[in-house]
Amino acid sequence: MVKKAMYKKKSYAQSNGFIAAGMTAGDYLDQVVAMVPDKPAIIFNNKEITYLQLDDSVNQLAQSLLNLGIRHGDNIAILLPNCPEFIIASQAILKIGAVKVPLNINFRESDLKFALMHSKVRAIIMTSDIDDFSFVDLIAGLRPQLPALEHVIVKGRTKAEMISLRQLLTGDNDAKNSVEKYIHDHPVDPDDIAAIVYTSGTTAVPKGIVHTHNTIYRLACSSIYMREVLDNEIWLGMLPLSSAVGVMYLETCPILSRTTLVLPESYDSEAVLNSIQQYKVTSPIGMPLSFIRIMKHSHFSSYDISSVRNIYFYGASAPKEILIELQNKFNCTLTTSYGACEYGHATMAKLADPSETVYSTSGKPVHGGVEVKIVNSNVQIVPCDHVGEIYVRSFGNALGYWGDSSRTETTFCNSGWIHVYDLGFMDKEGNVTVIGRIDDIIVRGGYHIYPYEIESYLYTHPKVAEACIVGYPDHKLGEKTCAFIIPKDGSTEITQEEIASFLRSKIAEYKIPDKIKIVSSFPKTINDKVQRFRLREMLTREINDNGS
Repeated sequence: MVKKAMYKKKSYAQSNGFIAAGMTAGDYLDQVVAMVPDKPAIIFNNKEITYLQLDDSVNQLAQSLLNLGIRHGDNIAILLPNCPEFIIASQAILKIGAVKVPLNINFRESDLKFALMHSKVRAIIMTSDIDDFSFVDLIAGLRPQLPALEHVIVKGRTKAEMISLRQLLTGDNDAKNSVEKYIHDHPVDPDDIAAIVYTSGTTAVPKGIVHTHNTIYRLACSSIYMREVLDNEIWLGMLPLSSAVGVMYLETCPILSRTTLVLPESYDSEAVLNSIQQYKVTSPIGMPLSFIRIMKHSHFSSYDISSVRNIYFYGASAPKEILIELQNKFNCTLTTSYGACEYGHATMAKLADPSETVYSTSGKPVHGGVEVKIVNSNVQIVPCDHVGEIYVRSFGNALGYWGDSSRTETTFCNSGWIHVYDLGFMDKEGNVTVIGRIDDIIVRGGYHIYPYEIESYLYTHPKVAEACIVGYPDHKLGEKTCAFIIPKDGSTEITQEEIASFLRSKIAEYKIPDKIKIVSSFPKTINDKVQRFRLREMLTREINDNGS
């Protein structure tokens, strides 16, 4: 009662409930295998893998890793596209108490070299090729520079001193007993490190974020509670298993809820629609842009999508008008949320929330006692509806940044609060609206401009498919604004005056972009977030080159 009275008019909220701790990834897999051994765990390429079959493969690989000398606490990289082998590798690594380091399949030489050197992995489980790119050739070339890397395990073709993943998944009839004996002698604790997850790159420098079994699986439990997951749920994974969302939710939620995960052959709209129709998907998980592309598909109306009951968004936000259109076309509920790799989801809209809450906010703090506050530059809680920096204190808090105590001290406060420089505001009901990052604020002639506000209006322009506002240096005003715009298919030329005229009745004059640039694409992260810093760099170089 004291807390409620104290913060009634301030931007602080805490959820009810408690999420139990004390189980490891191996415990949860053992539990689901005992309860529903013959239920499909994964569907991929028209093939079903039951939980019992998944468990058998996990034990085979776990024993093979032990035979190679991998032990509790060793870091093991996974460089695979979405496929059953990714989940098998992940669960095998966690079962024996090793630490998984999931890597983005879009990484190339510089990113891979950094992540592998920084995390000091002893082994990597990887695909040989993706499209026309050869990972085996790349890793073979990098190997002399990676002294900690002892074992390269490959799905597909191998080179000298590499091991076939297929060989490690067969042959030991006593694997389960052998693995259980190792775990008995070397127990895995729920507070042991489970994963080092590298950030998606909205800033230039990636960070390895350290999570435990407890933080990952408690976050998944909270998500299941918030979304009222059913025992006949069919999930569709439209995000990489290597992403933070993949680690915390896409792999874990189906296991915890004893349900089925469908992995489409690709993220192509037609492949996704085929999967929804064929497998009666109830819960697709993806980024807003993926769903936008799906509903714009020329044959969208010919597919049976009636099984979908809830769409679960992650990554970038979407304008209200697009969410309304999406909900109308799919005729289902939408779940919006806010989170960061450092603490998982912090807020989430409930299924029963009013449409306006779902369209305009990221919901309230998630179930389990999560706290969220909005503060000013002095870290004082601001009144409701005032913009400030978002702070989160949660059972999902990471331990810190791998090998980076300085950054850890800056971001992870001694009192348990974490801040990642995101900006937002909280209404009187405790719903949070995220408007961007502190670095995104543009100060033009002393006025603060929040890009999200302008972008939301631009998305309603009939010729605009995507928009991003960034600042650039100006010797008189300090900064000016530029609107990067991706036009809709078939749209004619978009002019500066056309955009200014469209915005003039909606926002203050100083917020109207000083420039517009028409582009075909934006640099984005694995989670579909625009890398604004790259757009700023490009614009600044162009201005400097032109001398204006």
